[in-house]
Amino acid sequence: MYYEKVSLADSQGDHPVPKKRKKLLQASKKKGCQAKIIMKDVVFFHDYQVQKNTEKLKRKASEHLRDDISDVPDKVKKQKRIYILLPKSEDHESTHLTGQLAGFMNPLSKEVRDKLGELVGHGVTSVSEMRRHLHVYVDALFFKDIKRPALSDAAYYPTDETIRTHIYLAQLRLRYSRIDQENLLQKVAEWQDNYPKDNFIFMPASDSAPTDRDILRNIDCVEQDDDDEVYPQTQTAETTEFFFCHQSEFQRHLLYRYGNSLCLLDATYRTTKYALPLFFLAVKTNVGYSVVAEFIVQHETKRSIMQGLQTIKTWLHNAPDRPAEWYWEPKFFMTDFCEREIVAIEEIFPESFVFICDFHREQSWIRWVNKTDNGLTDCKDRVLGMLRSSHASSEKEYTEVIMNLESSDIWARNNRLRNWFTKTWMTEKKVFSSTDIPINSGDLIS
Repeated sequence: MYYEKVSLADSQGDHPVPKKRKKLLQASKKKGCQAKIIMKDVVFFHDYQVQKNTEKLKRKASEHLRDDISDVPDKVKKQKRIYILLPKSEDHESTHLTGQLAGFMNPLSKEVRDKLGELVGHGVTSVSEMRRHLHVYVDALFFKDIKRPALSDAAYYPTDETIRTHIYLAQLRLRYSRIDQENLLQKVAEWQDNYPKDNFIFMPASDSAPTDRDILRNIDCVEQDDDDEVYPQTQTAETTEFFFCHQSEFQRHLLYRYGNSLCLLDATYRTTKYALPLFFLAVKTNVGYSVVAEFIVQHETKRSIMQGLQTIKTWLHNAPDRPAEWYWEPKFFMTDFCEREIVAIEEIFPESFVFICDFHREQSWIRWVNKTDNGLTDCKDRVLGMLRSSHASSEKEYTEVIMNLESSDIWARNNRLRNWFTKTWMTEKKVFSSTDIPINSGDLIS
């Protein structure tokens, strides 16, 4: 088994679900294998061959050879031979697979990898669809006139996990397209001319992007069950991060009117070609919820989220149509259970109280309970009922609910449940005065 060390910040991401572990199905080809290839390099000097195998003749011929090599080395005739002793198949079988089964360990071939990147550029991001396209390419085009490899050869018939990984790597390479960023720069200039009262800011990313090796180092233990989640990314100090933020005149008007009560920050992924984190800032108006600003960042970090919120705040305070004595200081914020978003909001708006979205909390609970590895599939409805009851209306009620949960037989026999709920959710309980609570909200949010 391979265990990836996960930091506390990563474990409290957008949807806090446990990290997958990399399972090593078989040992590597080389580690522990006793098979060896023995090679001997032999040089023959036929002109100095002895007639009899005696020590005196061999010593005399050797002295003659050394003298000739020292005096006239170019005239010494020699013949070079290399003898190779290959291991037997039995030498491998005790440590790793051989034959066709060994194909499962082959890395993806360059031709198939390039074809996969080309298909991603044309919009193919589904694993099942990509697998079908690659099979057609290998069978009908790449090996059209020659014998096809075995289906067990992972170099040409990769697994779904390998396809998913390389799809993501191809998307990252497309993310840093200079041509598309230049086109966006021109579009932003065009929008500013057509809509002079709207706000735009665009900072293109530099050419220095994370390497495939850096990305794969973090990719092994990433949860991939949720389509809204993205992989963690590495970055260096030398890179310039992508940033785009926009707010129309009407959006600014809505934020002036409704922005100091409750604001919502929602992060959306994989809805565009480049799968960049897209953030929507919304408010509750008299006719429903409306988006009042949006920004796109390269990495979902606290610094980039703060940059987006601070940009919108600066636009509002510097706008010529700002109402007198008005400042954007929302009383409440609602967001996903994302540590980066919560900390960014609290630093930009220290007086705001951050709610955790009930929908995403419930979604995270259901995913965790449904996982077979957590051992709760036979009693998941009962566990979900106890977890939901922790959303209490008072601190006293919350204490009683937690006592009932901790005294249950499920809690006593399942260590995973105890660690997960205690470290992930019980640390997030909030108690505050009822005078500060909006209508229809409880006294305690967990």
